[in-house]
Amino acid sequence: MSLEPAHLAHYAIGTAAILLFWSTLLRRKGSPGHRLSGKLFFATLLAVLATVGAIFFLSSRAFAAPEVVQFSYLSLCVVTVVATAFAAIGLKNDLERFRGLWFRALGSAAFLMGGAVLLTGLATGQVLLMVFSIIGLVYGGAMLQFARLKQAPISNWWLCWHLNGVCFLFNAVHGTFLAFTWQALVQPAATEDIQVAMQLATMGIALAMRIWFGHRYHAPLRFTPARK
Repeated sequence: MSLEPAHLAHYAIGTAAILLFWSTLLRRKGSPGHRLSGKLFFATLLAVLATVGAIFFLSSRAFAAPEVVQFSYLSLCVVTVVATAFAAIGLKNDLERFRGLWFRALGSAAFLMGGAVLLTGLATGQVLLMVFSIIGLVYGGAMLQFARLKQAPISNWWLCWHLNGVCFLFNAVHGTFLAFTWQALVQPAATEDIQVAMQLATMGIALAMRIWFGHRYHAPLRFTPARK
């Protein structure tokens, strides 16, 4: 574990992000405390990205182009998911504004970069890159599908998107944290396999959460009403 200031700031802000995630999740939905905690969580998550950027670009170590692409891609994914989760609440009464140019641009960028990361992973044999590509391909693909939707979406489409964002962010804040914790406490010489395992595990949990929340709050994964 590095004790450099940038790393210590990252550890502290990352821990705060995890605590705020659970504080928001466990509060009564729609309450003032839930909304405040959620806003603080989103802000803290962006601060986490800033500390990663500081570590990444201020380090004396030279980084290869693939690492720069990976950092840029994951930053784009986090910003995209945060933006949709936040905007879904603020724009719940304005469907067309929600899925406007900003939505299409972020969805397209996430999907295309996800495809590029997948191809890079396949070309280099890096399984972690293949796993990371799932985020952009699935989330960005869903955004593009929703943006092109001709049929009227279900009435609580905004809740569906809010839950989509929240559950994807579970993976964002827990995947790397669990891998780092495992390496620090259990297996100091842990390889990339631990990262892959933790990312896949937290993605699976995130999907299970989304299905459970969707059932509880009548917010299915589909965007259109079920056929009768």
